[in-house]
Amino acid sequence: GKYHSPESVHGNTIPRGGLGLCLIKVGDLIGVIEHTYEYQKKLFHEMNLLFAATLNNVKYPENPKPLESHLEFYWYPVNKLEDINLLPGLAREMIVKTGEKGIWASSFETKVT
Repeated sequence: GKYHSPESVHGNTIPRGGLGLCLIKVGDLIGVIEHTYEYQKKLFHEMNLLFAATLNNVKYPENPKPLESHLEFYWYPVNKLEDINLLPGLAREMIVKTGEKGIWASSFETKVT
C-alpha cells in the first residue's frame, strides 16, 4: 500500500485504503496511545495514533463501506462516543478533550516473570 507521512496528509483529503470512494480529510494529531491487552491468553501490545478527521460522502448513522470483506468501519460523531464500547478506553477520553493536541497515554504495565 501507499504510506502517507503526517505532514503530507494534514489538511488534505486523501483516499483511504479499504474505504473505496469515501474520502477522509485528515486534521491534527490528537495523540498517541500505547496499549496492552490480553486476548485468548496472549498479551498484545499496540500503538494507536489518533487524528482529527472528517469523513466525506457518508452521513451518520451510515458507516463507510469497506472494499475488503474482512474489514468493518464505524464512524461516530464525538458526542456519540459515550454510547459505544470504544477501545482502548483511553481513546474516548483523549478524543473528547478538544483543543488539546499531542497527548501521550499508556496502559502498558511491565510484568516481570
